[in-house]
Amino acid sequence: MRDTPSPARSNQPTQALRALLIFAVAAALAGCATMDAKDCEHADWAALGRTDALHGRSTSMGAERAKECRKYGDPVNMNAYQTGFRAGLVDFCTPAGGAAFGDKGEYYTRGYCPVGTEAGFLSGYTPAFERYQFREKVRSLRSDIDSRESEIRKLRSQKGKDNSARIDRLDSEIRRLRRQLEDEMMMRAVDR
Repeated sequence: MRDTPSPARSNQPTQALRALLIFAVAAALAGCATMDAKDCEHADWAALGRTDALHGRSTSMGAERAKECRKYGDPVNMNAYQTGFRAGLVDFCTPAGGAAFGDKGEYYTRGYCPVGTEAGFLSGYTPAFERYQFREKVRSLRSDIDSRESEIRKLRSQKGKDNSARIDRLDSEIRRLRRQLEDEMMMRAVDR
């Protein structure tokens, strides 16, 4: 399940980006449920359940698949799906499963893993997700710096135009972004 991020510093742009990401993931997951007639005819419901659990998906994915297959008149075995899902949770809800999920930047909803396994899952997930967020923040800041440096190069190459005011503003933005990047790096070093 991908709708609740681990605790992190919050700000308006991050929240807007998070909302957009959640919408995109939900749209992508809706596509995952689609099964054609051939898929339904040869469906291994236990394997589908296991796969959904291993990817942190809700059991509603199984219900969506079942709905599709019923349209084609194919048999649906939700008992096998649930058995597979439970087996998938056993492998997913581990420290290693949490680390793999967090490293991909996936969002975890508390309570997805059964009681008794969630603490272990979170012990792998939380630091991995925080590393992912750090990498993404650093990547974003570097991209912003590169973009402004590129714009300055273009402005400087224009003959006959006085772009000094714009270049000064871009230089100021670059300095601000570099300070932000340094702050992120320092905070990461302190958190270790």
